Amino acid sequence: VRKREHYEKPSVKRKKKSEAARKRKFR
Repeated sequence: VRKREHYEKPSVKRKKKSEAARKRKFR
């Protein structure tokens, strides 16, 4: 169960990455 919770879909991962990049840019 824990493994499944830790697993993230590629699309979700990419979204998080893009969001982080945007935050860094605005910072």
